[in-house]
Amino acid sequence: ALVHGRPPGPTPFAPVSVLTDADRAYTGSAAQAADRRYWRGRYADRPAPASPAGRAAPAQDTARRHTVHLDAVDSAAVRATARSARVTWAEVVLAATAVRVTAQVGAREAVLAVYAAARTAPGTLRVPATAVNVLPVRLPVRGADTFRSLLGTAAGELTLLRRHQRLRGEELAREVWPEYGGGRVPGPLVNLRPFETELDFGAIRGRVVSLASGPVDDLSVSAAAGPDGRLRLDFDANPALYEEAEPARFARLFTEDLAALCRAPDVPIASLQASPVHH
Repeated sequence: ALVHGRPPGPTPFAPVSVLTDADRAYTGSAAQAADRRYWRGRYADRPAPASPAGRAAPAQDTARRHTVHLDAVDSAAVRATARSARVTWAEVVLAATAVRVTAQVGAREAVLAVYAAARTAPGTLRVPATAVNVLPVRLPVRGADTFRSLLGTAAGELTLLRRHQRLRGEELAREVWPEYGGGRVPGPLVNLRPFETELDFGAIRGRVVSLASGPVDDLSVSAAAGPDGRLRLDFDANPALYEEAEPARFARLFTEDLAALCRAPDVPIASLQASPVHH
C-alpha cells in the first residue's frame, strides 16, 4: 500500500491466541471424543506402515534430497487425469505415492502420513503460525484396480481425514504404533502444498521455495505447483535409513509410475508400474 501511495489497511491476520484458544476448547470436548472414536475404529487392526527402508530409525538433523521439476507435458497430464477423475493434483500425487511404495515393498496397502492444517475453528486459518497436524491415510492398492478407481479412494480418504483432522497425530501414533516411538505417524510422508508460490511485495517479486518441512523420519514426498502449472516434487530421505542414491532412484521410479498411470488411468495398475527396487 505504501509503495502505491495508499495508507495500509487493517491487518488481515488473527493473533496466535485464536489458535491456542481453539485448541483449549477442543481438548476434552465432544468433538475430540468423536474424532478419537473415528481414528480408533479406522486403525483398530494397527496396520504396519509400508516403508521402503524396511525398518525404523530416529530422524537425523539432515535429510537426503532429490528434486524433480515435471515438464509442461507431464504436469498437464497430471492435471488432465485429476480433472477427468474429479479430484485435484494432490490426490494424484498421494495415489501415485501409494502405488510406488506398495510396489517397492510388495504390500497390498500403503499407510502414509499426511500433513493436515487442523484449523477448523473460526478465524484459525487467518493465523500465521506453523501449527500443523500429521495424520495417517491408508490406501489399498490391488493390481487389478485402475488408477482412476484409486484416485476416488484417495479423495474419499482425504475427505474423512479432513472431517477428523484435529485429533493430535502424536496421540494417535502412541496408541496405534507404540513400537515406533510414538512421536509421529510412522512410515512415508506425503506433503501436499496447494498454496501460492509467487509473492508480490509492492514492486518486489518473490517466490516461495520450501527448504525443509521438519524432521524426516523415513521418506517424504512433497509436491507444489508453480505459477505455470508445473509440479515441483521434492523427495527427502532419512540418511540413517537410505543410501545417498536412494532419493534419486525412488524419484525416477515415482515419476515413471506417475507418467504411466496418467497416460492410462483406466488400465489395471499392475500392468503400468515401474519395476520394484529390492533392498
